[in-house]
Amino acid sequence: MSKRELPGIDNKIITSWNALIVIGLADAYDAFEYKDYLNRAQKVFDFLEQKLIVKDRVYHTYQKGSVKVEGFIEDYAFLIAAALKLYITTTEIR
Repeated sequence: MSKRELPGIDNKIITSWNALIVIGLADAYDAFEYKDYLNRAQKVFDFLEQKLIVKDRVYHTYQKGSVKVEGFIEDYAFLIAAALKLYITTTEIR
């Protein structure tokens, strides 16, 4: 058994990074028409919408059941881009 200390685990969810995932999955759906890509994109966006937007404010990180840091301009920008991409792909108004 090793006595070496293990590194910490970073388990936070970052808004901008996940918004980029939404855009990538929607692009993949556009290219390959594989419905699972679109479903996953919508699920990620739903999570961001439900957990990282609180009282019309976007938050940067979500960890252990709560938001941690107010959003930066990149969080707003990528979240807007993800919302637009989903609208262009599905034409669903949310």
